Amino acid sequence: MKKRLAWALAILAILLLLAELGLRLALPNPNLQVGGMYTQEPSGIGLTPGWAGRVHTHEFDVRIRIGSNGLRDEGPPGKTVVLGDSFAFGCWSEKTWTRVMGDTLQVPVLPAGIPNSGTADELHFLQAHLAEWSPRRVVLAFFCGNDFSDNLCTWQAYRIEHGYLFMKDTWRDALWSSDALTPGPDAIPLAPFQPADRLMSPISPSWDGLSSLLSFLHPTYLYQTAAALSMARRYRNVHVHIFDPAAWLLRRYSPVMATAVRQTWQYLDALKQACGPVPLAVVVIPSAPQLYADDRQAWEKRVGLSESDLDVHRPDTFVMAWARDRKVPALNLFDALQGSTRLYYRRDMHWNEAGHRAAGLATARFIRDELSASPPPAIPGPATPIDRTRP
Repeated sequence: MKKRLAWALAILAILLLLAELGLRLALPNPNLQVGGMYTQEPSGIGLTPGWAGRVHTHEFDVRIRIGSNGLRDEGPPGKTVVLGDSFAFGCWSEKTWTRVMGDTLQVPVLPAGIPNSGTADELHFLQAHLAEWSPRRVVLAFFCGNDFSDNLCTWQAYRIEHGYLFMKDTWRDALWSSDALTPGPDAIPLAPFQPADRLMSPISPSWDGLSSLLSFLHPTYLYQTAAALSMARRYRNVHVHIFDPAAWLLRRYSPVMATAVRQTWQYLDALKQACGPVPLAVVVIPSAPQLYADDRQAWEKRVGLSESDLDVHRPDTFVMAWARDRKVPALNLFDALQGSTRLYYRRDMHWNEAGHRAAGLATARFIRDELSASPPPAIPGPATPIDRTRP
């Protein structure tokens, strides 16, 4: 009897190990490995202090910890605060570009990045924490791949369950049904940002992130997988989704995309004003399709377009034009990231280790050479309309 039980337990252990290995190979989705990381704060949605987990795919394996300050890197308020989305957060590297920048400049750098945020969310996050951080300067990291589309909605478009972010059905239907190649009416609801009174109760850190099998068996994981399959079927008639980074390379924008650009300009104006006397700078981050012809060609073949339909500098032109008109120092990382070495993951939109290092060194040079030599600007006055570079 004991021998049979031992054999049964051994077989069960082997089956569980095989299931774990199989899931790690088949379903290594970073978005489904961050259960418990997101939480509510008065300005919207933040990161859960003390959360720790492992995020891994075929291309990377990264340990992440959220400090007691609700940011990825624990430490004192920095002389430079870097606002942004998943790029400012440091996806997916342990030696992030903000760390490289701080080490190079030998000054504290506070990465205030929250994955999936847009410029409006970053504005409210800054307003809530500017006095606490007391920075010498603020750097906004703007990603050309999805920050425009993220600015069509704010955190009001999401709900939180078990520390995961879910887009609400009404917003998902409005945004994901918008085809970048099909001109049509602007039907996206653009309500002002209104933080919900209660999005969720705080969720304690979970062990799910340590095991693909435990994560897969979690109801939220299964729900997200089913929702992804449902979305693929439901929006299969949409030719090019506006959340596709390559869509923003199109020479002609749909009305919804043009609205996203206008919204972005308005949020940038508000963010500049919110900085008050603290100098603001912008670092413009290109997407992989902007830099790599093979990425563009694969996308063009999939959607039936040609290189003549695209302009690789179209998305960054809008942000650089805003910075020029507002006299805000700006660095376009396009030139710094070009070269023979690939700096982005192939199955993930973020930088690899080499990309983080290249971006950190380039931004450090920019801050040292360009910003340090410039006197701090006066407190911004009322925003004025932009007359150049229309979408």
